[in-house]
Amino acid sequence: MYLLFSCLNVLDSNTMMNCGLMVYGNDVKEYRNDVDTTNTVNGKPVYYLSSQQHVTIPSDAGEVILVDSENCTIKDLQLNRGTIGVLLAYSSHNIIQGNLIRNQSICALDLSSGYNDDNIILGNIVQENANGMVFFSSKGNIIRKNKVLSNGEGIILGNTLTTFISRNTISRNNYGIVVSHANESRIFFNNIYQNYAYGLIVEASAVNARWNWWGAVSGPGTDGNGDCFQIVEKGQILYAPWLWFPVLFTGNLRFWLLPELKNPMVPGEIAGGPTFMKSAPANQYRPDVSGLRIIPEEPHHHGQKTIRTPDVIPDFPFFLLRK
Repeated sequence: MYLLFSCLNVLDSNTMMNCGLMVYGNDVKEYRNDVDTTNTVNGKPVYYLSSQQHVTIPSDAGEVILVDSENCTIKDLQLNRGTIGVLLAYSSHNIIQGNLIRNQSICALDLSSGYNDDNIILGNIVQENANGMVFFSSKGNIIRKNKVLSNGEGIILGNTLTTFISRNTISRNNYGIVVSHANESRIFFNNIYQNYAYGLIVEASAVNARWNWWGAVSGPGTDGNGDCFQIVEKGQILYAPWLWFPVLFTGNLRFWLLPELKNPMVPGEIAGGPTFMKSAPANQYRPDVSGLRIIPEEPHHHGQKTIRTPDVIPDFPFFLLRK
């Protein structure tokens, strides 16, 4: 069932099997519909919330749509064989956590309407969908500790700002991460490997993608045997140093960046290809974690942590991987 640029519709007692409800509009008014929980996807109710705050979606949901809502929680759901698992429209400051979303024919997590800002996508399993997670015209979203597996496209960023992607496993998708006109994207400490075409595609964007595991000690396909990149329309990827081993998902580690890895960043040309970014000069460093010294975390004398959270990685010589 598809509502396109259409509002004030009333949906009641519709049974959807192996499919679901799709809603798209040019502004928030075109998402104003009356859809109650008598509508079901595979026998489970559709929760269509509009202008809600501080609501937790019940665990029996078959599909979730949030419109103009904030500070809501979508947690521990099992969404299978629909059209879209979770759709947000003009909704910010929400938490999508611990869900298993599989076999959606269009998208598992759809945040493509725009103005879905500062949401947290944490600890979900997104598997075997046409597309995994889609973000358009939004800013400040955090995508952390998810497993994005065996989808058509794993994570799509379009015209976004300051998206933070960290400690995810992104594997066996046709395309791992696709970034288009999405500046200030930070992709740190992810396992991005065994994606069939490309691990990362960047179009007309500058992407910071350091400290990731690309499936090979030798690094991503530009330098080694790991997942490959594709660059379109003067995109840039800052990808070195990379990790020699997969990212941990438990425990706290503190890393100290050694002086030889704190050189200014300058463009480095790949023969016959686009511009990537490397530390300069190249002969003064090894592009791996050998430049990081791992130290057990120590609490401050007053019980406070002594270092900052991962979002300061580009600017500070040390950081914490939080549990």
